Amino acid sequence: MNVKRVLDSLNLFQIRTQLTRHYHGEGPGRTPINPLRVYEESEAGKMKISFSIWNIGEAVGVFDRYLVRGLISDAEFKRARADIVSESIKMSRLEALSLLPITYSALAASWSLAVKHHICVADALQISSSREAGSDLFLGADKRLLDAASVEGIRVINVESDPEEALRGIA
Repeated sequence: MNVKRVLDSLNLFQIRTQLTRHYHGEGPGRTPINPLRVYEESEAGKMKISFSIWNIGEAVGVFDRYLVRGLISDAEFKRARADIVSESIKMSRLEALSLLPITYSALAASWSLAVKHHICVADALQISSSREAGSDLFLGADKRLLDAASVEGIRVINVESDPEEALRGIA
């Protein structure tokens, strides 16, 4: 699959915060934007979601922290982990999702971005992967990450401070 092929759809870069909210629906900073709507719009062919395979691992790590803290049960952890993997496979097969590999070029670029913007490499990888995918929009809730992405020339919307704009951005 060519991740740069967008056709009539919007190529949206989805980050781990929204993934985690979609598959668990809880956590600090919960916002009025419904990530399920992003998935529904993508499944309907109105946009294309792109994210790095790294995001799945990050989301599973968040689910594990929820489990360890007693915020979710073992059954909820297993369900969330299975759901994110199966949903990602399904959407990828429907070509509603570009599941991006961690490429050498994206990883190498992330090291420079991490130093330049004083962010962690995992966050910098979100920026370099978004850029590599040719994404039109970067949704997130981490101000430092969004500021860095914006400086790098990526259109960003903070789903916590401007949920209405985020909804317009995915409409």
